[in-house]
Amino acid sequence: MADGNALSGLYFAHQQRGRPGPEEFGLRDDAGFGSACRQIEEYFAGERREFELPLAPRGDAFHRSVWDLIAAIPYGRTRTYGELAADLGDRHLAQALGGAVGGESAVRW
Repeated sequence: MADGNALSGLYFAHQQRGRPGPEEFGLRDDAGFGSACRQIEEYFAGERREFELPLAPRGDAFHRSVWDLIAAIPYGRTRTYGELAADLGDRHLAQALGGAVGGESAVRW
């Protein structure tokens, strides 16, 4: 999904959880997604480690803080939700953090 020239959502064909309904997608228009598609294909082919895409995240302050933490994880490294929640100052936020990552809320990036 796009908001102007910026990527505002990315969903896989068979994704069920967190995927918006058809009414939220609007009319399909593939124009302007060439660079995003190419970069995603390069990433899955192991040819790209960083993205150069304009993003239009939509979320509240908590969601944005979660997404910023995730974006800072170096390529090839992993972090648990508990570790990320601790970075936010409260290990009890792990479940809410998982919801922000997994699309359990109505907020999209």
